[in-house]
Amino acid sequence: MYRWYYILAVSSNVWKVRNSFGSEAIRTEVASKVLAIAKEHNIYIQSYIDDELLVHSETEFSRLYEEITGAKAMYVGDAIYEPQKGTNKLLVVEEPERMTEVIAILSQRS
Repeated sequence: MYRWYYILAVSSNVWKVRNSFGSEAIRTEVASKVLAIAKEHNIYIQSYIDDELLVHSETEFSRLYEEITGAKAMYVGDAIYEPQKGTNKLLVVEEPERMTEVIAILSQRS
């Protein structure tokens, strides 16, 4: 079983990690910070921009998400780490034993 967490932006320097999501858009500068942390720590993260699901590359997590939601991922490589505009949401998917570490990493950086 995997754990799914959404990143919710609160301001340009602060974000909250939670297992549900709101309707607030995540500004480009905040998304860039979160995505840079994900890249640095090899955290699986995917993004929705203009209702397009953006993923670095195909993985077990991306395939599972596509299967569950019916969404079709666009595999964009390292471009995922350099958003050109705000994102509707960021989603982290990890094994339960790693999710505690991931939450701590993201919480320390907020």
